[in-house]
Amino acid sequence: MTRSSRTPRTLVVGDERFLWSVRHEHHGEEGRYADCRDVLTLRRPGALGRLELVFEGTQDHLRPPPP
Repeated sequence: MTRSSRTPRTLVVGDERFLWSVRHEHHGEEGRYADCRDVLTLRRPGALGRLELVFEGTQDHLRPPPP
């Protein structure tokens, strides 16, 4: 059975639990890798807010897409 890429994973740090997910985005013209970035989203279960960390690509460095 494969895991849905939209289902958040659980991260446990001490007594705290967080849900996290990663997505890969492209902005700009169709078919180009301009404005390529990965976004890591963290939130607490039941919380309305979230923290998003954005990792921007550069012309000299391309990251592989998340699993």
